[in-house]
Formats: sequence, structure tokens, C-alpha cells
Amino acid sequence: MSTTVRDASGGGRLLLTAVAAGLVAGVGTFVMGGFAGGLVYQGGRGAWLTMAAVIMLPGVAAAGCGTIVLHYRSHPGWLRLTAALVAIEAGLALAIAQALLGAVSQLEVVRQLESTMVPLGPVDAAAGILVLLAGLVAIAALPVLAGALVPQRPPPRSRPWHLAAGAGWLAATTLGYLAGYALLIRSG
Repeated sequence: MSTTVRDASGGGRLLLTAVAAGLVAGVGTFVMGGFAGGLVYQGGRGAWLTMAAVIMLPGVAAAGCGTIVLHYRSHPGWLRLTAALVAIEAGLALAIAQALLGAVSQLEVVRQLESTMVPLGPVDAAAGILVLLAGLVAIAALPVLAGALVPQRPPPRSRPWHLAAGAGWLAATTLGYLAGYALLIRSG
């Protein structure tokens, strides 16, 4: 018989922490995108940085959900693994953006690939579709992968609070990101 032990940290505190961290992560991702957009506007270069900022939002959301799974499974290094997940997601975002819009996109192989993507439209539209699909897959796959690879250690934690924290993290990260746009639209 499996018993669930009450979280020592308290479920409410877990949910509040996830929501607060999600808001900070969403706003931080928006600020990074705004900084990259400013570089593009000022110098006409660095469009790949703006693409990286867009790619980062699903990556950050996925890393946060993976973190909650690691915490739920009582992994002793869940905080260190969180830093690793965010670093991996940031590296992937920069690499994909550089490949799609940076110097790599000017290679002949990429131009031939672009010419075969006629049904999807120009490379910008195709890149946007690819980024959206990859982000949705990352948000779903990372927590599942973390749950599958990390064995559960006793004591099991409260599943409902962790599910609520995961939902709160996703909602707060998205809200934090979109709040920046709302402020820009309102002030402009």
C-alpha cells in the first residue's frame, strides 16, 4: 500500500513559489526578447537573437515543469538539475535560432532546403511553424522524460499540489511573457 506523506514545505507554498517563479521567468524571457529586438532595430543585425527569445519561452516552461516533476519525485539534486535543464534549453534555443536565421542560414544547403519548403511558404513562416511545434513537444516531453528517468524516492509527495504547481507555472510563465506585450500596447 502506497501512502503519501504531507510535503514538509506545504502545498500552498509550493504553488505560490511556482507561480512567482513563473512570472519572473516569463517577464525575464520577454525582457531578453525586447533587448534582442532593440539590437535588431538599432543595428539591423541579430534577428536570430529575437528568434532565440521566442524559442526560449517554451523551453523555460518545459524546464519549470520538469523541475516540478523532479521535486515531486524527491530527487536530491532537483535544483542543480533545474539549472542544467535551463542551460540546455537556452543552448538549444540559440543553436536553432542561429541555424534558422543566422550565418548558417546563408549556406547553400539551407537555401536548397528553403526552396523545397514551398508548401510552408518562405523560410520565416516555416521556421515559425518548426519553432511552435518543437516548443509544444518540449513542454510535453520534458516532464514525461524526467518522470520516466528519475526513480521515485520515498517519501512520495502530494500529487495534487504538484499538479497545481505545474499548471500554475505554465500559466504564470505565459502571463508574465504576455504582460510585457500588454504594457507595450497600452503605452504605445
